[in-house]
Amino acid sequence: MYFRNTCFRLFLILIFSCFFQPAIAAAPTFEKLKDKSDIQHIKINDEISLDIYSPQGPKSKTFPVLYVMDGQRYFYHALAYQKALRDGADISPEYIVVGINTSNVRNGRRDFFHNRAGSTIDLIRSTIVPYIDRSYPSSESRAYFGWQFAAILGLELFNSDPLLFEAYFLASGQHYSQDQLIKLEKHLKESQAVKHHFYLSLGKTEEHTLQGHRSMVEIFNRYKSKGIQWKFSYFDRFSIRYDHHTTPLESLTHGLEWYFSDYPDLTFYSVEDIEKFGGAAAVKAYYANRAQRYSVSNEVGKQAKFSMFRHAAQENNYRLFSSLEKEMGPFEATGWYGLFAQFFHKNKQYQRAAKLYKSGLTDRPEDHRYWAGLAETYESQKQFEEALKYYRGALRRIPSDHASYKKYQQAIVRLEKLSN
Repeated sequence: MYFRNTCFRLFLILIFSCFFQPAIAAAPTFEKLKDKSDIQHIKINDEISLDIYSPQGPKSKTFPVLYVMDGQRYFYHALAYQKALRDGADISPEYIVVGINTSNVRNGRRDFFHNRAGSTIDLIRSTIVPYIDRSYPSSESRAYFGWQFAAILGLELFNSDPLLFEAYFLASGQHYSQDQLIKLEKHLKESQAVKHHFYLSLGKTEEHTLQGHRSMVEIFNRYKSKGIQWKFSYFDRFSIRYDHHTTPLESLTHGLEWYFSDYPDLTFYSVEDIEKFGGAAAVKAYYANRAQRYSVSNEVGKQAKFSMFRHAAQENNYRLFSSLEKEMGPFEATGWYGLFAQFFHKNKQYQRAAKLYKSGLTDRPEDHRYWAGLAETYESQKQFEEALKYYRGALRRIPSDHASYKKYQQAIVRLEKLSN
């Protein structure tokens, strides 16, 4: 008896396991994919190699170049800024990134950037930059990033050849010497105009080098009328702590954001915001300058146009809306059909309102609001039969307990009387 019961239990377990056993995931398959990396690796000598990223574009297009010292550490941070902000948004320009890899330098970084500063500068100026210029679609817009001793080298680069780079991101420079500062001031004093950008970053824990940074800023202040631009980020924040090892990341985010601040597609948040910027004329000038610097179209960006038209419509400012169309071309809706259709209806632009409601119906044919809006537009033009058709269409698309059901019924009754 025990044997038979045991067999019966085993039989039941087997049956249940067949029917109710959870699905087992298929074994993973590993396929080696062809390397599609768009980063090239170039050996310069036994100590220095380059990691180079170059965007794709027409043969006639050129790109700014960002040279990143200690590329073995910071190359991908510089690359990520544009990669992240170009996917679905037009916030960062495309630019070439050149990582100068120093991991094989003999006798350490200090020797390479400090004791051998002259030969290092000559390598950058006479070998690396010319190679990039003849091998890649580089523009004359060059920027330099360096941390610690490489930051000090950045100022030395400027003093040696001010025309080589137009922007410097100098993170945690440990000691800007008096001789360097004197040469900096001498150059600024003797120059007619200076178009350079300096972004200086320093952590709260680096107060030992704060005075050198302040001295540099004082020099910049004395010659700001000549056009030099700078920003000094000295960090003392509650929730974010920057120190000697994290200032490079700050420079390669906030610094690049500051340097490329004339590139992003603009967004406005109110009519007052548009007016403070200077209106359509200032917006067009912004995109004209953007085109000249970055080799892109001078057409006003889609987001800028949309946000300007949107706020003019939301605030029912037809005068502004009309002036924007005159300056930037006719408004073309790719969404928000209801908002713009109501705006045109309020301002007796019935045909434009009807066109937008129909576009809304094409996208969302079951949305009763587009049917009712189109009905109101036809009613305002005394086209009562058409208005009736669309009110009836709106009524069919909502349940009888909907808040608008009675309103549509009343409109139908009213129009039936008018059309008889």
